[in-house]
Amino acid sequence: MTVASSSTAVAEIVPDSFRHVIAFQKGLRSMMRGLSFRLTRTSLREFQWLLAPKYLERSLTQHRIMDPDPSRRALNAVQRNLQRTLPHLADVEIAQRWGGYIDVTPDAIPVISTVAEHPGLTIGTGFSGHGFGIGPAAGRALAELASGRKPTLDLTPFRFERFSDGSEIELQSWL
Repeated sequence: MTVASSSTAVAEIVPDSFRHVIAFQKGLRSMMRGLSFRLTRTSLREFQWLLAPKYLERSLTQHRIMDPDPSRRALNAVQRNLQRTLPHLADVEIAQRWGGYIDVTPDAIPVISTVAEHPGLTIGTGFSGHGFGIGPAAGRALAELASGRKPTLDLTPFRFERFSDGSEIELQSWL
């Protein structure tokens, strides 16, 4: 069994945390109760990039896997919530704990799009942890876009330009 929590998140403080805080302010407000922040080796590495480009080049060649250390505090909170919600699982042995990055856009809707400013560039990102579920349909749409075919689905809501064309960005939430 795999257990995850949508109400617990840990954000690493990196330069982009400050650069994009305004775009993500609605999302931050909506999850502030379960959100914690931390400084990590990744934080320090990315702040080094601001000091000298050589650090960025070295980092991109040496650190290709984004596999952060899980937050024990966050995982313990998930375990306590599981035990409180499903008490008959209180004595179940935990085989593995894991933490990972989730790519998210300011409106929590993925980008499945070409980019007009860069012909030939096709982007599929920002799946907010739902990539496994919608991956097959997104993959098909991205293949259609990349090969120049007309997409089977209307991809207008997923266009990259929505963040720069004056569209109102509203945080999407279903739960």
